[in-house]
Amino acid sequence: GVALNPATSLTSLDYLLPSLDYVLLMLINPGFAGDKNETQVPYAMEKVRNLREKICGLDASVAIQVDGRVSFASIPGLIAAGANNLVLGSTGLFIKGATLADNKTQLDRHVSEGLAQSGGQQ
Repeated sequence: GVALNPATSLTSLDYLLPSLDYVLLMLINPGFAGDKNETQVPYAMEKVRNLREKICGLDASVAIQVDGRVSFASIPGLIAAGANNLVLGSTGLFIKGATLADNKTQLDRHVSEGLAQSGGQQ
């Protein structure tokens, strides 16, 4: 697999994509996970969608992994856009004040919502 920083263009994958098993899209700049003011790049969903289209155009089987402020609020949209592997942390699974079981239940609900939005196409 290969990881792309938020500002790295998808064109950098043109020659690599057919030979990859996954692409990790960073949705915040690496090293800023502890900075609660750091938000997902505004073009996160569009970048996931564009990568999914690129993969489908090659008829390839490449997973899209997303990392960086993957939250309950963003999960349905990310999945609907084409992400099929979520890296979860303090905004998506390990949320203070709630049990892991409660957070897992919420996660399942939001994943199901995203799959419904995508028509189950992953």
